[in-house]
Amino acid sequence: MLRVGLAVIVALLFFAVPSLAQSSHTVMVERVVDDDTVEVSPAVGGTDSVRLIGVDILETVDPNESVQS
Repeated sequence: MLRVGLAVIVALLFFAVPSLAQSSHTVMVERVVDDDTVEVSPAVGGTDSVRLIGVDILETVDPNESVQS
């Protein structure tokens, strides 16, 4: 019974892994919005604004105001 259960799990993983694979797209950066956000063309996944993960940037709302921490 254990072997059947393991076989089912292996089969499910075999068919699930391709759907979890990442795809790559070539895009052009059209505009830098701020230090961690860019607009790209063509749109990726229906959005043309991409936020970079892992970029540690202090953000400001108004250039005349102090930096938010």
